[in-house]
Amino acid sequence: MLDKKEEVIFNHPELRTSRLSLRKVRSSDDELLFRLRSNEAVNKYLDRAPAKSVSDAQNHIAKLLDGYSKGNAYYWIIEKGDDNTSIGTICLWNIDRETKSAEIGYELLPHFHEKGYMREAVEAVLKLAADNLQISRVTGWMHKDNSASEKLLERVGFTRDLQEEKKNADLEEMRWMVIYSKEL
Repeated sequence: MLDKKEEVIFNHPELRTSRLSLRKVRSSDDELLFRLRSNEAVNKYLDRAPAKSVSDAQNHIAKLLDGYSKGNAYYWIIEKGDDNTSIGTICLWNIDRETKSAEIGYELLPHFHEKGYMREAVEAVLKLAADNLQISRVTGWMHKDNSASEKLLERVGFTRDLQEEKKNADLEEMRWMVIYSKEL
């Protein structure tokens, strides 16, 4: 029999905040993921090729579902609670059970920027990570010019992690990345 913490790991919980619902991705989310992954403003600070078709989004969903099955990733669709409008995504990935660590990632359609939605979503995911997933450290890698993401992480208690940056200094992407972390 699974204990409560193990049960959460396998069930990929839905999360709620005062204004949002965070739910597991479904194959029917392909249009939203295409809109996010092809949007120039969303992709501005991400090192990924823009999605060229809904098929690209469907392939991404297949990868996400594989991550669920391996237990090393949680990926939520962010919906506004009042009307279930899908507005973005948030994830915990690269989950390492041994070190009790994970990375956080998120993206939001530009129309919903600067309304506090992502802060609510991040806080809910961090609470789940600490209370139910036995994760004690979360990192966020971001483009050095992404001041909005930097401010968001600082507002929820992350700090720049120069030690982690130094450990990863040999990686090509560290030319344009910074790393923030938070102990839970």
